[in-house]
Amino acid sequence: MLDLFAGSGIMGIEALSRGASHVVAVEMAHSQARLLLQGYKALSLESKLTLYEKNALALEREELCAGSGFDLIYADPPFKDMDYPDLRPFWQWLNPGGVAVFEAPSRNLPAWMNEAADMGTVQIRRYGESSLVIYRG
Repeated sequence: MLDLFAGSGIMGIEALSRGASHVVAVEMAHSQARLLLQGYKALSLESKLTLYEKNALALEREELCAGSGFDLIYADPPFKDMDYPDLRPFWQWLNPGGVAVFEAPSRNLPAWMNEAADMGTVQIRRYGESSLVIYRG
């Protein structure tokens, strides 16, 4: 699993509890990354975590997955603090049959998400203020 903008790391922990073998978490904020690591250590899961403390949008695929891809990619960018980024390039990082789930603001979905939904490329599920945009590789 690739957990972009990982925050607390709870999505990766949940993925591990449901059978994921490893989580690659990316969190730019140093203090948040340290708390994330502490959470994994508290649950004795640190051996199943690779943590990158950097901007998720500056990642290179080769540095993360060395030729293989991910079965699950989850992204929850801090969309209240920034323009929502175009995350479609991450779709190419999925293994065949993989799924990417991006959380986005329901009231202001980026144009690329609406276009992808119109083309049938993604499903959008709205849950109040947040929507989940689901892409299946």
